[in-house]
Amino acid sequence: MKIGILGAGQLSRMLALAGIPLGFDFIFYDPNSSACTAGLGESFQGDYTDYAALDRFLEKADVITYENENIPVATLKHILEKGITLHPSIDAIKAMQDRLLEKNFLNSLNIPTTEYRALNNKNDLNEFIKTFSYPAIIKHRTHSYDGKGQIVIKDADDLDAIDNDQLNNTIVEKFVNFDREISIVGCRDINGNYAFYDICENVHKSGILHKTTNIQNDPMHQDAKTHLTKIMDTLEYVGVCTTEFFVSNKHLIVNELAPRVHNTGHWTIEGAVTSQFENHLRCISGYPLGDTSSTGNFSMYNILSSFPNKKELLSEYNIHLHDYKKAPKKNRKIGHVNFIKNQALETKIAHLLTES
Repeated sequence: MKIGILGAGQLSRMLALAGIPLGFDFIFYDPNSSACTAGLGESFQGDYTDYAALDRFLEKADVITYENENIPVATLKHILEKGITLHPSIDAIKAMQDRLLEKNFLNSLNIPTTEYRALNNKNDLNEFIKTFSYPAIIKHRTHSYDGKGQIVIKDADDLDAIDNDQLNNTIVEKFVNFDREISIVGCRDINGNYAFYDICENVHKSGILHKTTNIQNDPMHQDAKTHLTKIMDTLEYVGVCTTEFFVSNKHLIVNELAPRVHNTGHWTIEGAVTSQFENHLRCISGYPLGDTSSTGNFSMYNILSSFPNKKELLSEYNIHLHDYKKAPKKNRKIGHVNFIKNQALETKIAHLLTES
């Protein structure tokens, strides 16, 4: 089976690395050139609205999936019109690529979110602050990730500094005083069977995921599974899906959804019997789900901007290094490390990453 992936970044790379041992072949389509998937399959370059270029890619694929939710819906409709299987569905990507539509969708399922409002002008923002007070956060509805496209409003001075031009295509959310941030990665196959991984406990710095640890037997696991099951059932979802939560006073509040394999699930490559990447491929190809049991208590650290000394990293016997083959750039995710959780090793890794 030949799997076509829209996108050619690190998630596509890890999908291919998981699928090649199973006998899958891969092709990639991306508006930009990328080194991440070099040598892992044929690459096609073109805009998502360049249907002539897209069709040359589509004619070679048996099933299509994607590594991010920022694909135009018109492009996905074009794929279906060609009679090619697409997973996850258009409904999933429509619900999750726009923060306003995503929160409206969650509210329709009675799944808790923070208070929010669509913004059209400064008056909308002023009314929200009058109702819910400070702090609040403005977010772009689309293409807003890793802290990009977000403005925190802490007080009246911050509010006064906002003008209407900054509010185009945005929402405002009440800031959540949370005890911790967690996520759950789950998968649903074409027959409606589910599997879920351990809760991931996450730490962000400047809006970018810094580290993740899987928590076995976490007390919030069942509630998180219930929410994600409802989401996937409603969308008739096929593939891996991730839900990020704030935990506040032992209650879950959804922060955001991702219709794809996810950064907080990278620990599963070494830390679970079957990784999130392999299970996504099993789902979309019609294969049985793999075992999501953890093989231990793992930590995952993102590597940003540039690599530390690889020899020093790999001098620790249980470090698993993943290099995405991306050019160094400030705050760009260029790799990650997985290892069995150990405080001394965590201290060393954090020090090395700070120095890089």
